[in-house]
Amino acid sequence: MRTVPKNLTVEIKHYRDHRGCRYVCLEACDFMGRSRCSQSYMFDPHTSTWYVQDGTSAEVTQDHVFKNLLDAYKSMLSVEDLISENLTVAEEGY
Repeated sequence: MRTVPKNLTVEIKHYRDHRGCRYVCLEACDFMGRSRCSQSYMFDPHTSTWYVQDGTSAEVTQDHVFKNLLDAYKSMLSVEDLISENLTVAEEGY
């Protein structure tokens, strides 16, 4: 029997470090516990600047962060994939 995801949960994860900098990323999980995370971003409230957390800490705009998190959501676990996987399993006879 093959099991495929039936439910998807998307959550914005965020936390603050001891310096007051805020970090954010998008996490998508299916009901089987598999999860995928997007790129992480840091906001420095002292300089009002966003940075991408990829080892280089390059400065980015808030619009860039928004678009990348939205793109990550669209590409991680899409409804199209969910439907396709379930139709394939139905054809295989569960």
